[in-house]
Amino acid sequence: MNEVQENPEGSSDEYTLQDWEKDASHPEEYHHVKVERGQDYMFRLNTGADVWLATQQFAKDNDIRFARVHTIFHGGLQPARFYSFAPTDDDPEDWGNEEPVEIQNHSMVISIGGIIHPRPLEGGGEEPFPAMHFTIGGAWGVNTEGGHILPGTKVKGTVAFFITKLEGIENLYPLAHRRGDPDAETFPESWYEEVEE
Repeated sequence: MNEVQENPEGSSDEYTLQDWEKDASHPEEYHHVKVERGQDYMFRLNTGADVWLATQQFAKDNDIRFARVHTIFHGGLQPARFYSFAPTDDDPEDWGNEEPVEIQNHSMVISIGGIIHPRPLEGGGEEPFPAMHFTIGGAWGVNTEGGHILPGTKVKGTVAFFITKLEGIENLYPLAHRRGDPDAETFPESWYEEVEE
């Protein structure tokens, strides 16, 4: 990844990548921020609820900008919809290409984890975005698979997990969003910085 990229309009302004956006300079390199743990919630969904949409609505209803999604203790889905990494012939170097997958059979959620964080809206402002990863499997002819949960993932039986509010951080957006690139991804790979509440 280049350290400097030109402004897409072709002006002389250049934008430098932040350290968290660059490839690692050595195998032990890492980035971190301290977060403060806020309120814990036990979160339950029943048959017919959409896991992604209900989680987003919960965040809106409870003024949650940042939270950790974790520790599933009930989990049945039908269908399960998610993004999974998929190679592309157009650009074999595009390691981040994702394609939607849908599993119609009744599946069991084996694990869930992720973060709720703000996503910028086109017209300005933001909304909470559940960036949740999960693994499904179990009986009913479902292989062990997983990826990023998408809207359309419906509960069959019960799904229950914990949501823990996180405080003391703020979003850092990637270069394409900082420079207003119209081709920037809809779901930016962001990172975080510590802030005083």
